[in-house]
Amino acid sequence: MEKVRRSLLVTGAAQGIGASIANLAQETGWHVLATDRSEQMSGGAPTLSYDTAKLDVGAQSDIDAIVGTREFDAVVNCAAIVPVGKLLDCSASELLACIDINVGGIHRVLHAALPSMRRKKSGVIVNIASICSTIRSFDDRYAYSASKGAVIAMSRAIALDYAADGIRCNVVCPGTIKTESLRARVDQAGDPTAMLAQMTARQRLGRLGAPDEVARLCLYLLSDAASFCTGGVFTIDGGASL
Repeated sequence: MEKVRRSLLVTGAAQGIGASIANLAQETGWHVLATDRSEQMSGGAPTLSYDTAKLDVGAQSDIDAIVGTREFDAVVNCAAIVPVGKLLDCSASELLACIDINVGGIHRVLHAALPSMRRKKSGVIVNIASICSTIRSFDDRYAYSASKGAVIAMSRAIALDYAADGIRCNVVCPGTIKTESLRARVDQAGDPTAMLAQMTARQRLGRLGAPDEVARLCLYLLSDAASFCTGGVFTIDGGASL
């Protein structure tokens, strides 16, 4: 009998960590729906093909149309924004905008996806947070740190509240990962070489992480090999939080 392919929703999958998760999941047998608010969705690596959809996690209409009409066995919430600045650089509306995407986006996606998981008594959730949260601080990341700390707290609450329904929820907290968005921020710096060197030095292993390294951790947490893992906070940061 042919093995049934399990379905996975990945948000924020146009590039970087999200794209790597979608590619590796498809490669390892998942039926993937990769989503992003960007129109530029690759549809997988050249040798792969997965479904894609435009999804803004800040728009309830998108959630209703894309998530509310399907059933998923697993969800990886990767969509996020990275505002820069200290408290005095950040207005209340800017803070709320960050929280709305980084925290509210996860809430909206899971509010739509959880009911079918509960009916099936089975489901796996991986939320992407950051070591820049309750784990450690970086300069000029006030709103981002607040939002990612909230992701850790809400993920642990989900794990506790829905364990009896057979649903697992874990958090992955990357350090500095070599993504397209990171490269764009470095290129916009006054001294890109110095900024990249500073970011690299934060990792005790002396290098930036790769998106596929984060993806492999996420796929482990999605797999049956991690069936006893729930409520966990998994750092993957080259030693930056030590």
